[in-house]
Amino acid sequence: VHRSGPGVVARGRWHHLVASWDGQTKRLWVDGQLVGQWAFTGPLRPGRHPIRLGAMGEQREATRFLDGDLA
Repeated sequence: VHRSGPGVVARGRWHHLVASWDGQTKRLWVDGQLVGQWAFTGPLRPGRHPIRLGAMGEQREATRFLDGDLA
């Protein structure tokens, strides 16, 4: 698991987040600034759990919903 450094995203403030993977490198941008990149050539193996965009999963239920927009 890779994460941005502390203080990159502030609670209660809107941010523009972008994550990408080109088959070689994972990259994370916050508000137009590259804040992290990590070598990763795969393979990419999806987990057995459902994908939740803008929410977490706890005890087989979606919870902790994102107060924001996804595009």
